[in-house]
Parts: sequence; C-alpha cells; structure tokens
Amino acid sequence: MAVDIDILAAGSGLTGLILYFVTGAQWSSWHLFTLPIFTFVFIVFTSLSIKKRFAKEQRTLLIFISTYEDATPPPSAKWFLLYLQDAAIDFRFSKNELGKLTYAIFGCGNSLYTENFNKVATEIDRCLSELGATTLLATELADENTGKSIYGGLEGHYSKWSSKLVSALESKATGKCGCRANEDSVTCCKSPSTNSHSKETNGTNEVLIESDDDDEGGNKDGEEDVMDLEDMGDYIETSLPTKAKGPPKEMVTPLIRKSLEKQGYKIIGSHSGVKLCRWTKSMLRGRGGCYKHTFYGIESHRCMETTPSLACANKCVFCWRHHTNPVGTSWQWKTDDAQTVCQGAIDNHYKMINTFKGVPGVLPSRLAEGMQIRHCALSLVGEPIMYPHINELIDLLHA
Repeated sequence: MAVDIDILAAGSGLTGLILYFVTGAQWSSWHLFTLPIFTFVFIVFTSLSIKKRFAKEQRTLLIFISTYEDATPPPSAKWFLLYLQDAAIDFRFSKNELGKLTYAIFGCGNSLYTENFNKVATEIDRCLSELGATTLLATELADENTGKSIYGGLEGHYSKWSSKLVSALESKATGKCGCRANEDSVTCCKSPSTNSHSKETNGTNEVLIESDDDDEGGNKDGEEDVMDLEDMGDYIETSLPTKAKGPPKEMVTPLIRKSLEKQGYKIIGSHSGVKLCRWTKSMLRGRGGCYKHTFYGIESHRCMETTPSLACANKCVFCWRHHTNPVGTSWQWKTDDAQTVCQGAIDNHYKMINTFKGVPGVLPSRLAEGMQIRHCALSLVGEPIMYPHINELIDLLHA
C-alpha cells in the first residue's frame, strides 16, 4: 500500500537554510525522511487548491513551518494560513471538509519569544483539526534555542521527530493505526470522534461523586475554598513541574559551526569566533580603511575583529550578518575562560593574515605590520556582549 505525500515548507530555521513554500512532492517510499532536513529536494507547485486536492482523496500532508516576528508566517505561506483561518470559520465549509486528510506539522521556533513560540504551527494545527483533518503525529514544536531545547537545537529535534514519522508512515502504509485501541484506549485513532484537540477520557460516561465529609474540610452551601494571596507563592512553586537541570550545553552546534566556517569565521572553543574584516584585506593591499581609520587613525590591517559570544541578543531584519548565529538574551551555555578566548582569537587572526603571503597586490610592509595587532573590535556578531568574563578578556587584550 503506497502513501501519497505532499510537503509544504516555508521559512528559515536556525540553520539559515531557506525552505520555500512548496508542495506536490509524492513518493510511495518514505526512506527519504531518514535524511537530514536540509537535504530535502522539493518540487515547487505553481497552484494549490486545498479543497480540490485534499478533500476528495486520501492524502498525507507534511508541513514544515517557521514563525517569524510578531507571530507571522513566512511571506510565502501567508496565503496558506489565511485560507485555512477563513475556511475554519466559514459556514460553507463542513466540519469534515478535510476528513480524508492526514497531516503532521514540524514547527520551527525560538522559545525566547515566549508567547509567540511556534504560534504559526499551532494555528495551522487548530485550523486543520477544525476542518476534520486527522493528525498523523502530534504537532512538533521544535526549539532553535540550543540552551533550552531538550534535543540541542532544530537538527537534533528533527532527527528524533523523523524517526517517529517513519514509523507512523510505515503503520499507515501497512494499514496499521498503531493506536493500541485494544490496550489503553477505548476508541481507535481512525474514529471520527478522535482528533488532536479532543479531550481524552477513560470512558464514555462521566461519573460524578459527591463527598459527604462536609465537617472534614468539605465545602458548605456551595462555597469554594479561597486561597490567601500570601499563600499563592508557595502553592505555585510546589505545583510547577520540576525540570532536571543537566550540564550547560555548548553554544555552537556542529551544524552552526559548519555554517559559520563557510562564511569565513574561525571558531574558538565553544562560543567565540574571529574573522577577517573586508577593510583589513583592503589595507593589506595598500587601499583605504574603515571609518575608524578616518576618524581615529586606527589602521584596519592591524585591527582584529572577534567576539567572545557568537550568540546575538537580537535578530534584526536589517542586519547585514547572516541569521545563522544562535540567539539568546542571557548567558546559558558552557563557558570558556578569558585566556582561552583571547589566545585563540590572536592565534587564528595571525593565521588568517599569514595566508595573504604571496597574494598579488598585498604589500609586504603592510603584511608585516598586520602581524602586530594594535586594536580589537569586539562587535563581530553584535551588541550587547553577554560573555560573563568580558572584563577579564579586555584586560588581557590590553596587556
């Protein structure tokens, strides 16, 4: 039994890879899903009619979606979300309009944006459910925040999710629902009354039990217990689930490291980096320097551009940098000491300067001067710098 699969993807994850809004890729095999997410090849579908495509035949829809600033979808997916939202409240659509559709959603978001975390993925899930579609897997809310993600980032989360996806597709292809209806649940997942937003119960009838122990703490005359405001702190603290804290994770994951190195960064330790500025290369050739040379007399070929924190506190849409760096508003990663960061930056900077030996146009005198650092720019990624030992690092650079 083959499974017809459509894929819709829109947005960019932490990896910086752009996934365009596409659909129409059909396979009777699901072996492709054992590959990493960034190796997927999608076929662009020029026109899409959800009602015609998904309402008349049994299909499986996989959705990969990011949530952008202000809880908006990627530009290429705005129409798709708007269509679903309108259809979900349109009386002309039946509540079982997409009853033949099975779907799974992999949402890409960042937990730093608390109230908007994966808002688009959950909204699509809600609309599809209201139109009668059935979930193949529960909507996965992946977190690109490596410090908070239990899987270490999007790639780790996707690896776990894809394994579950393969099992679910195998069950679907062989006609097995995998819901264990004969063990723990009363109804099968194929039952029309079962969907991702239904309330789980242990039986079909509710039984209300009244207590006769009014004298032993029970309420009298329908009155409810009222908790004093002063007691709420302890109550909330004890009621919150305790989360086991493991050792801090490294800021730079293998995928982020690969992406940054491709852009010319030299990674130092687990969270620092150094890179040659274009003005450094310009002055090595005897040309002009940056504004620091114009206003302050700082020679660009003797300037080292580095950062002790590759994580930026912002994700400004107008930034000239690639959005492949981690994002964080507080320090939550494994920390390298200031001496390691300082020495690693200097060594890597000299190595990059040394690679210009013999390059046409490079002046030997400028190359010799470039091997003596006289200034350091710590704004390679952006401000503010959250590195906890920044004062020690500055002292070492001045030494």
